[in-house]
Parts: sequence; C-alpha cells; structure tokens
Amino acid sequence: LPIGGAVRTVGSLIPLVIGIQSAFLLSPDDEPGIEVLLACPRPIRWVLLERFAVVFLSQAALALIGMGMSMAITGEREVLIEAARWFPAGLMFCGLATYITLASRQPAFSVAMVGILWFTFNIMGAALLPGQPTLWPLNLVQPFVWGIHPYLQPGDLPMADWWLNRALVTSVGIILIMLTVRQLQDEERVLLGG
Repeated sequence: LPIGGAVRTVGSLIPLVIGIQSAFLLSPDDEPGIEVLLACPRPIRWVLLERFAVVFLSQAALALIGMGMSMAITGEREVLIEAARWFPAGLMFCGLATYITLASRQPAFSVAMVGILWFTFNIMGAALLPGQPTLWPLNLVQPFVWGIHPYLQPGDLPMADWWLNRALVTSVGIILIMLTVRQLQDEERVLLGG
C-alpha cells in the first residue's frame, strides 16, 4: 500500500495513473493522422477533450470501487472527503501531463515530470507544510506550497484551509487544461512544433 495505508491508496494511485495516461492523450509527433485531424472542420481540441473524458471517467469508476473498499476497511463515512482526496489531484496531474506533452512534444518527459511531482508530494508531503521543520531549499517554498499540494490530508490543516487547497488544486488542473486547449488552436504550431 502507498504511504498512509488503505485510506490514501486510492487518493495516491489514481491521480498518478490519470497523469500517466493523460501524457499520451494527444502527442502531435506520435499522432498518426494529425494532418487529417487538423484539416477537418471539427476542431482538434474536441479530440483531446473526448480522450480526456474517457480516461477520467474510467479512472473515476476505478476510484469509486477503491473508495468503497477503503471505506469498508477503515470505517470512513465521508464520501465527499474521500472523493476530494483523489479528484483534484487527478485533475491537476491530467492538466500538467497534457500541457507538458503538447509543449515539449515528448510524452516520456511528461510522464517523468508527473512521476517526480507524485513522488515529491507523496513522500515529502509533510515537509512541505507550513510550520514543519525542513531543510534549507524547502523552507523557502514551504509557506507557499501548501495551497497547491495535491496530497494534502484533511488532518494536516484546519478543514477550511484543506477545502481551499482542494479548490486551488482543482483550479490549477482546469487552468492547465484550458491552456492546453488554447495551444491546440494554433494549427501550425501543433503540426510543426515550435
């Protein structure tokens, strides 16, 4: 089980899987018919959004099954809190992965970045919270990182701050997805790069 036991298994693994799958949603260099997709009257951004919906809905189904199992094991009764453990982080990693893939045209680089962020926030998550003792480079960003910490737990901060964090993480994911869709409007850049 990932760090934190049964309670955090779904909240830890589902966002990682969503991020990895999102890295391969639309890579212009690896897309076999990119010229045809760009020539069609239907905008290419719909292809990305449809693929995103398939990935997110399939992983959401797995997350709901996992949530049910972890809630049965732990006796947790707050479904909204359990869903808020994985949904914002999944949206953030999805937006990050698609944005990096489109910007770098390298899905492997996107997977590596998602993996590094997953490892950093999952393993060193407590060290990134305000007031926790930490080493020199982390103490500079520590007061600011809690707002976009994808794996912040309900007991780490007061509940109002935790819900603010969930809203900010969700907003970061939505903004990154919107930036990715905006990049797809420039057909020459999608086709040729640069």
